[in-house]
Amino acid sequence: ERDDEQAAEAAPAALEAPPAEAAAIKAAASKNKAKEKAALSAAQKKDEKAMVSQPGGEVVKKLKEAERRIKQLETTKDKLEQKIKDLEANGPPSSKGGAAGKGGAAATAVDKKGAAAGQKAVKELETMKKREEKYKEQLATTKTQLEQVEKEHAKLVKENAAGQKELQKVTEAAGKGVEAAARADKAEGELKGALERTTELEGMYKKEMTLRKKYYNQIEDMKGKIRVYARCRPFAKYEIEKQCKQCLIFKDDSSCTVEVGSRGKKDFEFDEVFRMDSNQKQIYEGVSHLVQSAIDGYNVCIFAYGQTGSGKTFTMYGKRDDENLWGIAPRCMRDLYEIMGRDSEVFDFSVTCYMLELYNDAL
Repeated sequence: ERDDEQAAEAAPAALEAPPAEAAAIKAAASKNKAKEKAALSAAQKKDEKAMVSQPGGEVVKKLKEAERRIKQLETTKDKLEQKIKDLEANGPPSSKGGAAGKGGAAATAVDKKGAAAGQKAVKELETMKKREEKYKEQLATTKTQLEQVEKEHAKLVKENAAGQKELQKVTEAAGKGVEAAARADKAEGELKGALERTTELEGMYKKEMTLRKKYYNQIEDMKGKIRVYARCRPFAKYEIEKQCKQCLIFKDDSSCTVEVGSRGKKDFEFDEVFRMDSNQKQIYEGVSHLVQSAIDGYNVCIFAYGQTGSGKTFTMYGKRDDENLWGIAPRCMRDLYEIMGRDSEVFDFSVTCYMLELYNDAL
């Protein structure tokens, strides 16, 4: 482009100046051309460095270069067109100073040079028009590429923003995971300590259980390995009708006296005596602790002895339909299974049952 512009400027100069001056003009133009090329190269390198770091830098660079070339071509074209018009309208200019007096030979030479310069300018103008068309096509292509690059850049920016959000979520999740892992480690340590403490407590519990059994049954033994309780039932209906009188006198909770008419009185001592107004619950409280002794592994036996009609069956079994009238046997069964349920996590239980009847010395 610089060559074309210099040629356009130099053509009229060659028409107007003598040969010696034309050579000087060409030399100055060549020197200016070299300087301008060096300055243009430095400016282009600087622009290229500035644009490389930008999105779509190569495309932007090409676009800027094409626009600059088109602008230069248009300027050069305008100058050449104007000079061609001047040549066509006015013809070659006359020489200045001493050149006017040199005769027809010099004028003819100048005319030939002017015609040759004009033809050269026309050819250069056509060449520049072709170049201009080419650069315009390149400019359109470059603009299309730039639009594509900008769209791609916008897409990448959007994807980058989405990626940043996803990364933030992942980072937050990782932080929560680290916190959860720390809490899990802490919980695991606490669990380990709890298990150790539980093992220690189980050992202590077993030890205390053994001592409890020992002391519990020692207390039961202090009450007597064989205990005898006496219970006096109320008068039956037929006894009330016969106007029977009470012959048993209760002195305290463990002794009583029986009046036998002319034979006098007889005193009896028991572990405990129950009066006629005593109920089934009070009777059971005297023997309920033996259920725990049976579970602890001790042999326990409870039986009722007395003459027919004295109340043995009622004391031992009571009435099924009324829980308040349950006797010793159903109450023992109830407490037995309650204790087994309570200790089922510590011990395994197995229960067997059988029934015997002893009547009139016959088994």
